[in-house]
Order: sequence, then C-alpha cells, then structure tokens
Amino acid sequence: MNNFYKGGRGMACGHSDKVTELRSNQSYQTPPKQKILNSLSPKANGLWHLTYSLQFKIKSLKSIVYGLLLLFVSMFSLSDAWAQSAESRTAERQQQKEVSIGHSVPKDFWTKEYLFYINGDTVRKSLEEHKGKMLVLDFWSSGCAPCFIHQKEIRWFAERYKDDLVVVMVNSLNTRDTYEKLDGLYHKGHFEKFGLQHFESIVADDYLISLFPYTSFPHYVWINGLGRLQLRTFRNLLDRNYVAPFIDKR
Repeated sequence: MNNFYKGGRGMACGHSDKVTELRSNQSYQTPPKQKILNSLSPKANGLWHLTYSLQFKIKSLKSIVYGLLLLFVSMFSLSDAWAQSAESRTAERQQQKEVSIGHSVPKDFWTKEYLFYINGDTVRKSLEEHKGKMLVLDFWSSGCAPCFIHQKEIRWFAERYKDDLVVVMVNSLNTRDTYEKLDGLYHKGHFEKFGLQHFESIVADDYLISLFPYTSFPHYVWINGLGRLQLRTFRNLLDRNYVAPFIDKR
C-alpha cells in the first residue's frame, strides 16, 4: 500500500510536472495561424493605405474631371451663344444697311473712305465732297456691254450739270473683276473707247452693294441733295434721247 501511495504520488507528481511544462511551453509558442496573420499584417496595412490613397486620388480625379467637363460645357455654350449673337448682330446690320426708297443713307456713307481706281493709280477718299448734289452710283462690270455704251451720254450730262450732278462708277466684289484685270483694260485703252478719257471708279466694293443690293448690270442708284434714296433703275436715264414717258423708239 505504501508502494501504491508512493507510486501514486510519483505518478501524480510526474504527470503534474509534464502538464506544467506543457502549459509553460504553450504559453510561449504562437499558433501557426496567428503567425501567418502577424506576417501578413504589415502587408495588409500597406495595401489598406494604398487602397485608401487610390480611392482618395480617384475621388480627386473625378472632381477634376467633372470640373473640366463643366468648364467645357460652359465654354461651348458660351461659344454657341456668342456665335448666335454674332449672327443676329450681322443680320441686324444687314437689315439696317439696306436703304429703301425715300430713306436717308447712313452717316458713314459719306465719311467712309472708298478705294478708287483713277487713271492707272489707286487712292482712298470719301464721298463727302458730293454732299448736297444729285449723286448717281453707276454699278458696272467689265463684262457688261451696256455699262459702257451709255458712258458718253452720262459724261455729257455730268459735265453740263457738274454743279448739281455727279456720277460715280462702282465696281463691286461680286463682279470678280480683279485689280490686274481692270488695270490691263485701262492700259489697253478699253475705257477710252467709250468716251472715258478720265477713268475713275470705286473698286473692290463690298459696302455700297450691301446698301443697294442688285442682281443685274448696269444698276443706277440716285441719291438726292438731301441724302435720300430717290430712284433705282436698271436702265440709264441720263440720255438725251430719252423723253417722258421713257419709252424706247421703234
């Protein structure tokens, strides 16, 4: 019995020591799963910070993109509005520029400097010197024969009534007559053949044609001494053979 107790106590003590040793060892050992988690923890933290940083940057980029889109939309809207406004202003100017019978010509009609071709040379000058007279604008083209046939008669009237009447020839851009073409015709004596020893004309015009638009040549615009549009005709009335009621002889 003593041996039994001795043995029992010995077994108990030995078992207790082993348990104590095991528990002691367990307290100092880290489980495998925890080790894995601990090893991944810095990387996970780094990935989390990277993800957060990317999300912040993406949000910032979205804000920038939205801002740029809003700016572009505003710019295009402003551009469209400006274009529409410019078109409306152009239409208004064109509507205001065309002069109707009985209406006065605009002030800049007299003060504007026009490009004149005078006997082989060019000069810029206004029409102010003709204010108070009957002013006839003679729109012509180099390819228009009737534009030149009546020039002798026109010059006869212009010379005889020079204190009250002035005739200004006008060649507009719609004729497509270039400076080289007109200069060549002048030096070939083309204008002199029709009684225009002194050849003078407004050239490269785009202003007068906007005031008095026309579709055929010749075209005559009569502006009286009060500066009002009095008459527009397709035929020349400065002809001694024309008498009332201006019916052609047969």
